[in-house]
Amino acid sequence: MHCLIVANGPAPAPDQLRFAADKADLVIAADGGAAHALAAGLYPDVVIGDLDSVTPALLDELRAAEVRILKFPIHKNETDLELALAEAVKQGASEVTIIASVGARLDQTLGNLFLMTLPLYQAIPMRTVTATEEAFIARERAVISGEVGDIVSLIPLTPRVTGVYTHGLEYPLEDGVLHFGPTLGISNQLREAQAEVTLQEGLLLVVHEWQHPPHVRPAPAAKPPESSTEPAVPDGPNTAPKEEGV
Repeated sequence: MHCLIVANGPAPAPDQLRFAADKADLVIAADGGAAHALAAGLYPDVVIGDLDSVTPALLDELRAAEVRILKFPIHKNETDLELALAEAVKQGASEVTIIASVGARLDQTLGNLFLMTLPLYQAIPMRTVTATEEAFIARERAVISGEVGDIVSLIPLTPRVTGVYTHGLEYPLEDGVLHFGPTLGISNQLREAQAEVTLQEGLLLVVHEWQHPPHVRPAPAAKPPESSTEPAVPDGPNTAPKEEGV
């Protein structure tokens, strides 16, 4: 089951949010993410958090639409996004997309990204998307799909990431080692529409900057029909008059 979590960061474009929701089986709004969903014409299935960013009028609208509300105390150990992730897992999510979780506060942004590293979620593919990028964790293998020329960065989140192999990137690695801190993995590029990264040990944050986000990406050009090399066969008998001798 694919779950979309709408966080309470800067509002995503309504068309991007609707595109993501169309691909999801379950939509969870983390606190004020509910306002983003309603602005895009969507009702989430669940709203979770301390609800300090939800106005009384919005809460009334959600209840009238029979949206499930899970309210937590303001003084708690988890952010609203962490609660939303836990609820997604509880409901059986096998894939999670997070939107509106990267914002002006650096502490919140880093905390939101690092949630994807928790061992609890290592068996569940998760990615964070912004208006122009996606980010996800590579543990053993990752596939990056996009357009030739897209920027891809591989950022170590452990002291060492070893046995790194890449395929389909402009600057390849073969049994490479990436260290936490140096910028060796920054600003690579796709040289094919799909690239692959494998690693032996450690964690990588993969950041993929799109030239065209998926919701506005041009459709691939249709292939021209293959021309036949066989001689044309007449539809019926040749009825043209024979030339007579003089």
